[in-house]
Amino acid sequence: ANLGDLIIGVSAGATVNLTADQADGRRINGEGNVEVTGLEATLDADLSAISTNETITASFEDPGANRVFTGQLGQATVLLEAGTLSLTSQADVGNASFQINTGAWLRGTADQLDGVSVLGTGSVEVSELTSTADLSGMASGLTVNAGVIDSMDLRGNPNLGTVDLYGGNSTIDLTLSAAQADDVSIMNFGGVVITDLAATPDASFTG
Repeated sequence: ANLGDLIIGVSAGATVNLTADQADGRRINGEGNVEVTGLEATLDADLSAISTNETITASFEDPGANRVFTGQLGQATVLLEAGTLSLTSQADVGNASFQINTGAWLRGTADQLDGVSVLGTGSVEVSELTSTADLSGMASGLTVNAGVIDSMDLRGNPNLGTVDLYGGNSTIDLTLSAAQADDVSIMNFGGVVITDLAATPDASFTG
């Protein structure tokens, strides 16, 4: 249905269901729940005007596809059911969170995903890692790959414990503590320095 410029109020206990196209730019408020479907079909959707006291969810399902998102996620919990959702530099994560199913992927920069809550058993690809990035909101059941583009010393960052793989290139170096490198894959760096071995004597290193 074409809802025009309709402003929607949601009563306590009620749930409003809309497609991402219908929710795009729409003002929705109140005490109830909002469920947005078909995010994969409206990749520039603006959900920033949706604000309720209960849950706001936006579902994405596009098996086998890599879809590029340029919109605004507002306060939504984004449910990645299948496929890959890649956040462009124009995408605004806002106060969103993510739930990723097994086999689904979320891709974004360290700045976009800094401090963001990501739950589930899928995969996250974090690009342009910074030395102060906070990835502590990512659940242990996820597979988290971090891409590094500059030589970096990460020993002072306590918020990278969920990273499973660091990837770089042959022109840069990476410095980690033994605790940070323990059971983590480290790939394609020109040089890798691991310190504080005495503090983690049973650490296991892979390349």
